Amino acid sequence: MPTMSPATENRILLIGIGVTAVASIGILRHMLIHYRDTAKEPKPSAKTQFITQKTEDALKPGTLAKLIESHNYLIFETATRIVCDRALHDETTIDAILHEVTRPNHDRREQGLRVLSMLCNKSESSPKLFE
Repeated sequence: MPTMSPATENRILLIGIGVTAVASIGILRHMLIHYRDTAKEPKPSAKTQFITQKTEDALKPGTLAKLIESHNYLIFETATRIVCDRALHDETTIDAILHEVTRPNHDRREQGLRVLSMLCNKSESSPKLFE
């Protein structure tokens, strides 16, 4: 049986050591990644806050007027939705808007139509009507 030369034996030994080192590093890397992922604390999800009907009813018209003038779009949108919901459920307001729509003055009629359109559009997107 032929014997291997010392150079060949050294090469095989170095290859074995290299393969073992690469495998050890891969296993350690995998273990560290697993440990890192299990040690992470999950980020708390943002709690969605809803305005209750009781809160909506407590808002006075002056407060709603200030909220509608807000630069924050979400505050403006919410206040507008509350005003539209109140107007839709108030017969006097609906009668006044319909009266403005029938006026001979073009500007007042156009304003009445815009208000009526806004009320109808807000009521379509309002989730309260479908509950």
